[in-house]
Parts: sequence; C-alpha cells; structure tokens
Amino acid sequence: MRLIIRENEHVVSYYVANYIKDKINRFKPTKEKPFVLGLPDSSFPLEIFKFLIIFYKNHELSFENIVFFCTDEFVDVDTTHPASSYYLMNHNLFRHIDVPLENIVFFDGKAENLQDECKRYEKELSKYGTFDLLLTSIGPDGHIAFNEPGSSLGSHVRIKTLTFETILANRQFFNNDLSKVPKLSLTLGIQTILDSKEVVMAITGVENSLALSKCIEGEVNHMWVISAIQLHPSVLIVCDENSTSELLVKTVKYYKNIEDSQFSPPELYANGSNNFDLSRFSLYGSPNASKIRLNPDSLFPNRPFQAPPTFIKI
Repeated sequence: MRLIIRENEHVVSYYVANYIKDKINRFKPTKEKPFVLGLPDSSFPLEIFKFLIIFYKNHELSFENIVFFCTDEFVDVDTTHPASSYYLMNHNLFRHIDVPLENIVFFDGKAENLQDECKRYEKELSKYGTFDLLLTSIGPDGHIAFNEPGSSLGSHVRIKTLTFETILANRQFFNNDLSKVPKLSLTLGIQTILDSKEVVMAITGVENSLALSKCIEGEVNHMWVISAIQLHPSVLIVCDENSTSELLVKTVKYYKNIEDSQFSPPELYANGSNNFDLSRFSLYGSPNASKIRLNPDSLFPNRPFQAPPTFIKI
C-alpha cells in the first residue's frame, strides 16, 4: 500500500487524474484490448473529472477504448435523477469526452428483478476479467461503494441495505425528504474490489480522517470495511493533510519519508520494474483547475445528455 499526502483536495485531484492518465497511456488500450476503469459515487473529489476532461481536450488522453463501470446505484432511481450514479458520471464526465455509449456499464436501479440485474452486471465485468484500475473513495463510516459497516468481506455484486447515516447524507438529492431516499442499493462487493488489478483511493476532508486511520492503522474488520483494502496487493491512497488528522504522527512521517526517498510521480516505471526512473520525469504540477470554466453545451452541442443503452434481458 502507498499513501501519498498532498496539501488540499485540489492537488489530490490533480495527482489522481495524472495517475489515471499515465496508467491509460502506458496501457495503450485498443478496441480489442480496452482499459477497464471503475468509477465511484459522489463521495469523492469531482475535480478529478475536470482534470480528465482537460487532458482530453488538450489531446493528452483519449477514452475511445476505455470501458467504464459505475460501481453502485440506488434502487428505484432512474438515470435522469440527480442521485443516480449514471447521471453523476454522465453530467460530470461522459458527455464531455469521446467514450462510446456501449463502453459504459452501470446498474439499472429500476430493474424489475434486482438479483438478475446483479448477475447481468457481473456477466459484463467477467467479459474483461476484472478492473484494470478501480477508482474509489470512502465515507466517514469507512464504507466503500455501498458496502456499509458490517458487510461481508467476501461479498460480490449484490443488493445492499443502506444505513441511516448514508440515507441522511443523500437526502439533499431528494429535497431533504428522508422518506424519499432509497433504502436499498446495488453495489460491487468487497471481494469484487479486492479482485481488481489496482485500487486508487482519493480521500479528503477531516470528516474522513477516522476512516483513513482505520484503513491504514486498524485491524481488518468488517465493521470498518475500508480496512479490507489492506489485503489488496496494489493500492494507492492519495489524501489531503486534513484527512490525516487521526493518523499517528509516526505513520504520516513514515509515508512521507518513503515518498521522499523512493518515489516521484508520474507512475512511469523504469524498464518495467518497480524502480522509478526519477531522472526522466518531473513531479506533478498543479494548474488551477478551479479557474477553468467548461461549457457543457459547447463541448458537444449535439450531446446535451447521453441516453443510456437499452438493457438486454438475460
């Protein structure tokens, strides 16, 4: 596990976006061999998407051969609802880039048979084996995707009951009416996450500091499902200073010392090994993305909204 600590959410976002860009470009995806990227819900820095769009518009990155998977969804919410994961991804990313509609896989929250919908999603993922990179985040209670505290660490794609804390946190999408917030969700399981080739986590804010400490320093425990990430062989966590407030001082110093002595992004390896060629690459900069204004209508005048593809019954 690697822990990268940056000053604030802005710099965290730029670091993660650069990391994703470098991974994709090194992979050199093709139509026959696409890069499979899992995307989280709204509880992560959306500025990451802004940087990815900038890279695309600057011709530094193409998404033509990327297969996107949305990792969770509310039950009984359609893709035009602001709380929908598909709506979030489409509004903030998909409609601004060159990803083909058929390369976007997501849960149908309005499916008549939820068990069959989970099987359909797993079948789609199995076509590619697993995720090449899974981008995720955490909630204050340590949940990943919609795997709430107490979730099985061996779980796969499934239906999950939401905790009151999660329902409360999402009431903003339902006119602050708790009775309208869904009580169920569809989500990746913990084992599905652990089966991915690589996990990248963006964690910011003091509200997530306890969860980060459980992830880094705690024992593996199903009441803090984030701790299961310790079992994954390739994890990168990028966090801001505020989120480290619950970590031990020696833990913070340890990871900062490791980075200072061994690593320098972007993650481009020398000769395919784990030794970074520091002489070739400079550290990531941090342009002020907050000052860049993207006009959604000017990017794709004929694509104000991407309607999801029709689901095929299985």
